Amino acid sequence: MKKLADYTRYTSLALSFGILMAGSLYLGYLGGDWLDRKLGTFPFFLVIGLVLAATYALFSMVTRLRSLGNPPGPGDDWRKDGEPPKEN
Repeated sequence: MKKLADYTRYTSLALSFGILMAGSLYLGYLGGDWLDRKLGTFPFFLVIGLVLAATYALFSMVTRLRSLGNPPGPGDDWRKDGEPPKEN
């Protein structure tokens, strides 16, 4: 059953990366094209928008891959700020 869980985790990661990349590139294209039409600098902001969108998508993917490399274990109750949970 663990193989199925790994398969679904990686499939979900690949699909989310594809959707994130396509969506961010589309928004980068729209934003860059809109700025270029307003300012009359055709390829300049279009290229900047696409580069920023691709950089954002890749940075997001690297962040998600790093979190996959260190899944929390059964005894890991540490919060994100590094403090242990409070005892009741």
